Parts: sequence; structure tokens; C-alpha cells
Amino acid sequence: MPQTSAAPLQHDRFPYSPIIDRPPLRWPNGARIAVWVIPNIEHFLFDRPSSSIIQWTTGFVPDVLNYSWRDYGVRVGIWRLMEVMEKYGVKGTVALNSDVCEYYPRIIEAGKTLGWEWMGHGANNSTVINSQPEDEERSIIQTGVSAIE
Repeated sequence: MPQTSAAPLQHDRFPYSPIIDRPPLRWPNGARIAVWVIPNIEHFLFDRPSSSIIQWTTGFVPDVLNYSWRDYGVRVGIWRLMEVMEKYGVKGTVALNSDVCEYYPRIIEAGKTLGWEWMGHGANNSTVINSQPEDEERSIIQTGVSAIE
């Protein structure tokens, strides 16, 4: 039997909404499938340890070996991706570190020209915010949104 009232949640961030109580999702032109292209455009701090594929270097500061593969994306990879997506008429919704706006403004300009959308994805990929007190986390998010806008 369908539930007629919202179930109590342990938070007030969004209401409970079971899929069985919502109208069916309809895509434009009767399409049966949608593809969401979501490139991550990230900034890593040079002087801070971060994710790594070469584990024995994680204690190095700076960790040049791991930084170089991460840096490839903003120097080379994103431009190749933009070229292919433009060729096929694909618009992106970017998971964007807000520091990209400061450090790589040409990427932002090119994305705007292509009609891409920006979705906040933290300040950078070297700083974890989910362990911050809620008021600090809120401030970090607001700063990021302001940078992206």
C-alpha cells in the first residue's frame, strides 16, 4: 500500500519521496535512455600529499610523480575531451573544483563557450571537507559557489 504521508527523516535537508509516488520520468522526444557526460575538472595542491597511484611516494612533499599524472588532465586531457565533445555536439556538466576558476581560467572560458554547466565539487581534491564542522563546511561550499558563479 502506498504511503500517503512523508516518513520522518533524521534530517531536514530534503523530503522523503519514494519513486512509486512520483510520476514516471519522461525524456524529451520519447527517448528511452539518457547519457550524462560529467567530466571532473580538478585541482590538486602541489605541496600537500593526496591521492596516488605510486604508493611509495605518498610521503614526498611535493610528490612530483603523482602530481604529474593529476596535472596532465588540466594541461592536456581536458582540451582533448572538449574537442571530442564539441565534435559530437555533447554538452558537459562538469564536477568542478572551485580552485580551477583561479588557477586555470582558460578552461572555464572554453567550457562557457561550449555551453557547459558547472557543478561544485569542493575547492580542490587535496582538501577533505566532510570532516569539518558544519558551519566551516557551509562556508567552504559558499566560497566555492561564489567562485564558480
